[in-house]
Amino acid sequence: MKILAKFEVILAAGTFHSPQILILSGIGASEDLKRLKISQVVDLQVGKFLYDHPSFPGIIILTNLTSPFSNFFNPQTFLPVALDFINGKGLMTIANGIEALAFIKSQNSTTLVDSQPDIEIFSVGAGPQSDFGLAVKYGERLKDEIYDDWIKPLEYHPNHTSLMPVSLLHTKSVGFLEITSKNIFDNPKLTSNFLKEPEDMKMFIEGIRFVEKLIETPPYKAVDAKLYKKPITGCEMHEFGSESYWECAVRTFTVSLHHQLGTCKMGSENDKNSVVNSRLKVIGMKKLRIVDTSVVPAAASAHTNALSCMIGERATEFIREEYGV
Repeated sequence: MKILAKFEVILAAGTFHSPQILILSGIGASEDLKRLKISQVVDLQVGKFLYDHPSFPGIIILTNLTSPFSNFFNPQTFLPVALDFINGKGLMTIANGIEALAFIKSQNSTTLVDSQPDIEIFSVGAGPQSDFGLAVKYGERLKDEIYDDWIKPLEYHPNHTSLMPVSLLHTKSVGFLEITSKNIFDNPKLTSNFLKEPEDMKMFIEGIRFVEKLIETPPYKAVDAKLYKKPITGCEMHEFGSESYWECAVRTFTVSLHHQLGTCKMGSENDKNSVVNSRLKVIGMKKLRIVDTSVVPAAASAHTNALSCMIGERATEFIREEYGV
């Protein structure tokens, strides 16, 4: 089957699959195309940059509040909590479980703009045990043995617990994406390179120290907030709270916020690392445009939802200008 476009082809397969489609179509780095035995159409650095926001969700806060989120999953307390939810009251009405966000500037900053934050901290309205291991454990790829040893003791904790994940917005470490076969249904291989550069660990430690100070403030003292001090499995040899402990914990339990960007970087046509130009057109091609977050040339200082909408809106303006729509 052959499908032809009258005006242009718009590619919007996302940060993972837009580069995959390009490479399988012969648009990519010479060494990648040779390895896959694909004829080259244009030599571009597709997939050579992968930006993301790594997150450490290993800071658990204990309180004296007596209405734990886990009541929703406990048969003995399910009914009143469910009724609160139906009536728009209680913990289950928190949007996405996130009660507050903090954006802070690290002393070990790798960003160029003084006002640009590089650490994000979440106040999550539930602990990782709140669903009794039904979803959070799997979503964060937490190994069974770690969950059972470290988290499971909290499942029937009588008081409310919460999480304060620390996330890095502008890491010095940069990943990349590779295509492993010529089959479009084989997923690309992602190498995040989390914590490859020591500066990133320093930023994580700084974010963790911020949380430690935060829970000493009056609002947290009012609910007797304390850190859950059972060491994460595999880090018991370190004194809890020491820098070596937190480094071990971060290396054990760092996850992706799924904010991947940059595999088809936008930039000047004179920049050897650019894949698309300022109007989102693939360099070296006449009528091929990419409209997704793969074109973002650097890590974002926030989540990627609004960024995705902005790219779509801007691309719409370009298309209307060019075709007089």
